[in-house]
Amino acid sequence: MRLFIGIPLNPALSTHLQQVWSGIDSLPTNLRQIPPANWHVTLAFLDEIDEDKVETLAELLAQATDKTPRGAFLVDRLEAFPRKKPVKITAHASLVDPESWRSFVQRIRDFASIVAPHLDRKPWTPHISIAKAQKGMHLKPFSREFTEFAWIPEEFVLYRSIQSAAGTKYETLYTFPLGL
Repeated sequence: MRLFIGIPLNPALSTHLQQVWSGIDSLPTNLRQIPPANWHVTLAFLDEIDEDKVETLAELLAQATDKTPRGAFLVDRLEAFPRKKPVKITAHASLVDPESWRSFVQRIRDFASIVAPHLDRKPWTPHISIAKAQKGMHLKPFSREFTEFAWIPEEFVLYRSIQSAAGTKYETLYTFPLGL
């Protein structure tokens, strides 16, 4: 099973981002929007995990939540990401208490790595993917600021990513409250 850990958006933030997105009249070419139902902040991409290890993974993630992060995400602009050879448009999220969040993400990754040895260990950059370039294409620099939206996540989710010809679907396997 292809799994990742993410934070789902609350409806108010999702609506706000949809309004911002639809108000942009000069988007880069060769883009396809990601369905708003799939918008989230990724904490860790776990890659392929055997189905018989998923319950153990959920138990480990539940243990990792004894120290939850503090502070809001501040979402204030859309931008091409990553900066070198960008392949998507993201909503940038800065953190009110970055050390608390980075420590939490590291803890989640450490616990998950026990059953997910191929976990992606790239440095965590909080963002919400809104659109992707067509396969094999790169985007030109792009940035649009908008009124800052403060958001305090209430939960994180262990998702299964299911690929198909119709697109990617995310299935919620387990939900963990953040207790913020």
